Amino acid sequence: MTTRLREPSGGLGQFAFIWAGQLASQIGTVMTSLALAFWAFEMTGRATELGLVMFFTAFPRIALGPFIGLLVDRWSRKRVLIVCDLLAGAGTITLLILYTTGNLQIAHLYALTFFTSLFAAFQTPSFIAVGSLMLPKRHYGRSGGMLTLFHRGSSLVGPPRSPVFSIRSSA
Repeated sequence: MTTRLREPSGGLGQFAFIWAGQLASQIGTVMTSLALAFWAFEMTGRATELGLVMFFTAFPRIALGPFIGLLVDRWSRKRVLIVCDLLAGAGTITLLILYTTGNLQIAHLYALTFFTSLFAAFQTPSFIAVGSLMLPKRHYGRSGGMLTLFHRGSSLVGPPRSPVFSIRSSA
């Protein structure tokens, strides 16, 4: 007796909806990371703080990436996406509250940037795997293009030309 594998029931429209949400989340993460690095530099006048914020942004993906992929393969990707989006959003809201109340310090940036980046490191492999689970094979090419735009597009759109990112010159 042969077992036929069932083709995924999701459509490209459902995938595009999730893709748009993840793209918006990724762009927000990139913008926040860059703004925080520049804020740290502006507050201290030292490049060390800027570099450390960028380090804590990149470290979770670099150091934990291979292990995160193994965990994501064992967990529900839907839950991983939802939980990580919520926790990353909570970290960003915490930063906003600390900033608006005047209590934001460099140590807060290091910790919250690390944890927000950690959640983003879980989101990426989960999101990539979702496409193959949701879509029939005939849509793999389209979803691959959308995933490429997801990865590269957030880097292009993330750091826009904005007064927030301008650093005052000493001239």
